[in-house]
Amino acid sequence: MTPRARAAALALASGVALIGAGDAAADERFATPGGTAVADCLTEATACALGKAIKDTPNTSGGTIVFGAHTVTMLPGDYTQQDILTGDPGSFAGELDLKTGMILRGKPGATKPTFTFAPTNNLLHALRVRAGVARDMIIRRTGSTGVTVEAEGFIAAGSFPDLPAILDRVIVEAGTDGAGVQLDGLATISNSLIRQTGGTAGLGLSVSTGSDVRQVPRVVGSTILSDGTAASVLFGTFTTPTRVDFVNTALRGTKEDLAFVATSPTPTGQTTLATQATAFRTPATVPAGASVTGTPVAFDPATLDATGAPTASSALIDKGVAAPDLGVVDLLGNARTSGTAPDIGAYEFQVPVPAPTPTPTPAATPVVSLPAPDKTAPKLGIAGSLKSIKRSKLSSKKGISFNFTLDEAATVVVELVVKGKKPKKGKKGKKAKDKVLGTATGKASAAGVLALTLKIKASKLGKGKLKATLRFTVTDASGNTTVVTKPTTVG
Repeated sequence: MTPRARAAALALASGVALIGAGDAAADERFATPGGTAVADCLTEATACALGKAIKDTPNTSGGTIVFGAHTVTMLPGDYTQQDILTGDPGSFAGELDLKTGMILRGKPGATKPTFTFAPTNNLLHALRVRAGVARDMIIRRTGSTGVTVEAEGFIAAGSFPDLPAILDRVIVEAGTDGAGVQLDGLATISNSLIRQTGGTAGLGLSVSTGSDVRQVPRVVGSTILSDGTAASVLFGTFTTPTRVDFVNTALRGTKEDLAFVATSPTPTGQTTLATQATAFRTPATVPAGASVTGTPVAFDPATLDATGAPTASSALIDKGVAAPDLGVVDLLGNARTSGTAPDIGAYEFQVPVPAPTPTPTPAATPVVSLPAPDKTAPKLGIAGSLKSIKRSKLSSKKGISFNFTLDEAATVVVELVVKGKKPKKGKKGKKAKDKVLGTATGKASAAGVLALTLKIKASKLGKGKLKATLRFTVTDASGNTTVVTKPTTVG
């Protein structure tokens, strides 16, 4: 059992009960960078110094520690050690130590707030979470050594529930030769990025499981990067036979991705690193008495961008598995499953959504300007004299030819007409009807000259001079008609 686990056990034995978040009404305080110890912290408008917000937030109700029901919300901005010391002079050397069971979070939906710590004692943690939650924030340590964030959770004792420590959607930047995160006991880090940015002895993650085999630290949907020249991503210290779970996690170190370092006393039983959908670049260095289960996913670190997120060619994409503590959003708040399965690591590569195919705009119906209707009657020219016609020619086989000139295509009808007999007496209202003796028809396909021949049988013409009328009717394609009459004598 670690020293802090023993302290927790003593607290439980002293009669201080711990209950779950659903057993009490939530209480919330607000902090802001540069806040004071005067404000009441109860609203965003009256946000106070971070140390005061933590100090004023109750974590007990009637002597009972209430897990997860009391929250400090950090408004966006850059927080320094002074934001702690202003509100709570009891904080020392720059360490931020949450109350048991408290939730510390960035404002939902807003830019993650940033801590920048430089503890004067390198052995101190910059942020310590005991049986509580830290979510949506960036923690940066400038001291050269020491742990940046420690999370320690405890298993159920007697009638008390499990008291986990949870780091979710956090970015941790360690000191040059320090550790990014220390997980103790029943602790989980999810959807988070741990980065150790330099030095020769730095490491991304250190794990201590304690003496109870039920204390299983978990690393879920996270990315652990170590840029130091001799650093390992995982630094494991195990004092008893137990296991650590890694799910959907990407490990990338400069020297090696995974190293077990046993502390004194040396483990006497099996220490297991249980991996599921976890990616290594280089194989683990595993001492005697330890083992790695699961088949790691091989990936090329060059397929990560400068932030540690996978690029489109990365083998991490869609290679993860569903896990109950993975949640529904990644480190940046994007949907956790963008493709066919969750990605490995803290970032979910967002598959581009194809732009919807625009509905084509129906082509405008062209406005056809129809020509104005032709209302002009065709014009007809008749060549030659028509005052008299010889009966013998008219009734001959050749007939009489007429030549016409037309100003457009038209149909021409030639008729020889005589007046009909007057109606007998007593038939009022009756008029004499003209009698057509003969007809000839021709059609011109265009303007020009048209010749027509009129032939009439002699029997229809009778004998002697016959007073008649030549009637020429011209009709164009639009139905316009011109009628020309010429009196003539057939003799």
